[in-house]
Amino acid sequence: MLSAVRTWRLMLQALAAMWAQKMHATLMMIGLIIGIASVTVIIDIGQGARQNVIERMNQLGFGANSFIVQAGASRRYRRRGPRPTTMKLRDVAAVRQFTFVTHVVPHRRVRGKTFIHRRTATDSSLVGSTPEYATSRDWALKAGRFITLQDVRRKARVLVLGTTLARNLFGRADPLGRFVRVGKVYFRVVGVLRHKGSTARGSDRDDVAVAPITTVLRRVLNSEHIDMIKINLKSADMVAVAVTAVGKVLRRIHKVPKGVPDDFHFHTADDLLDRITRQSRSMVMMLALIAGISLFVSGIVIMNIMLVSVAERKPEIGVRRAVGARKRDIMVQFVLESVFIAMVGGVLGLALGQVVSQVLTAFLGLPTAPSVMAVVLAMSFASAVGLIFGIFPARRAAQLSPVEAVE
Repeated sequence: MLSAVRTWRLMLQALAAMWAQKMHATLMMIGLIIGIASVTVIIDIGQGARQNVIERMNQLGFGANSFIVQAGASRRYRRRGPRPTTMKLRDVAAVRQFTFVTHVVPHRRVRGKTFIHRRTATDSSLVGSTPEYATSRDWALKAGRFITLQDVRRKARVLVLGTTLARNLFGRADPLGRFVRVGKVYFRVVGVLRHKGSTARGSDRDDVAVAPITTVLRRVLNSEHIDMIKINLKSADMVAVAVTAVGKVLRRIHKVPKGVPDDFHFHTADDLLDRITRQSRSMVMMLALIAGISLFVSGIVIMNIMLVSVAERKPEIGVRRAVGARKRDIMVQFVLESVFIAMVGGVLGLALGQVVSQVLTAFLGLPTAPSVMAVVLAMSFASAVGLIFGIFPARRAAQLSPVEAVE
């Protein structure tokens, strides 16, 4: 084993040799920088996708113990046409009968509605739901109250505003008790939701208003159908059983014949994760291929340039062997040179990878997020490439005899 002092000296000699051969070192780093940058981007994309999933699930109050039933057939059977009209409030009442259910929240969203207060008008989204909407999404109130069960039963014209919509309509004034016109219907503002912020794609979650679903269906839309039902369960272990049971009940209520696809489809936490990560899969595969090729090529380049360096430094090696350097010392020094070069390339690759990740997010809308794992894996890959491909040149240098080296 080498002593600590001897190892330290060999490290200093390796750094000095690397600095003296800056051109060789740069050529060895180029491929490694590209490979490590690709690895970094891959990990950032994966981390960004996971965070995006978590954010969307939080936005929907979508935990592992919940799922969504959406109107219309799944993508496999979906046809272009008008909005599906088979899902109604009767379905909500039927689902509430199950003992494994804790919350059943109907939902009807109307986008692009014009909200008017006196001379101020702005476009936003109107959501029709029930009192459980805020609870199921963990959305607290900033002021006032939320819609009540009595509001739903009476088709009351009351409205709860998101902070952005409240600011657009009323500025800094208190909106509680004031009236807002949506289409031909006047609503009284009874509450303001707490600030939620933007999604990963930049859409404003606070630019919304919530009203009783019966009011939205009857007074605003003159319709009976809803978009979806969010169902919370007592336990995450019940999701599979609940999906099957709810599916059977809805097929019976909708009178779907045997052998005909459902006129509704489910979204579970696993489905949402798979859908979002699938969007980045092709990019990840492409970058993984680039990373693998770049790391292999960079390893070959490192090995060949190190062999050239060994040939050029034969006199140096011969002198060191003549004054007492052991084969192990020569081999360790050359391996250290290879590893140091690879690690510097790894650091530069990490920096380049972060820049590329930011560009992908800014211009392609691809969610990315920096990760400690990216740093650990990048430096591990870099060190491994330097070590593996530096061993052969190091052995070649160590096997030179003093007489052969100084000739």
